[in-house]
Order: sequence, then C-alpha cells, then structure tokens
Amino acid sequence: MYKREYQLKTEMYDDIQAMGGDAFKILGFGLIAYRNILRSLAITFFIMSIVFYPVLNLYHSGTAT
Repeated sequence: MYKREYQLKTEMYDDIQAMGGDAFKILGFGLIAYRNILRSLAITFFIMSIVFYPVLNLYHSGTAT
C-alpha cells in the first residue's frame, strides 16, 4: 500500500517537473485560461483604481448641494 502511494507521488512529481514546475498545467487549458483571465482582471482593476483616485478625491472635496 505505501509502495503504491510512493510510486504515485513520484509519478506526480515527475509530471509536474516535465511541465516546467507548474502544477496547473496538468489540469488542462480551461484552468490555465481562467487563471490568466483572473490575473488580467485584477491588474486592470488595480490600474483603473489608481487612475480614478484623483477623480474620487475631486468629487469628495466638492461643495455641490
């Protein structure tokens, strides 16, 4: 039983090393694409937050009634 588990872990480690060390590549294109989209959305949101920060400060300091 332990020998089989060790063999499976060794095979998994070899597969990960064959994929360049990224375990997500084993799980397929869909997961990689999802992760890339999440990363690009996070970066976009961060950039837009920085760009609109002065606008928010301008609106906050306004005296409109």
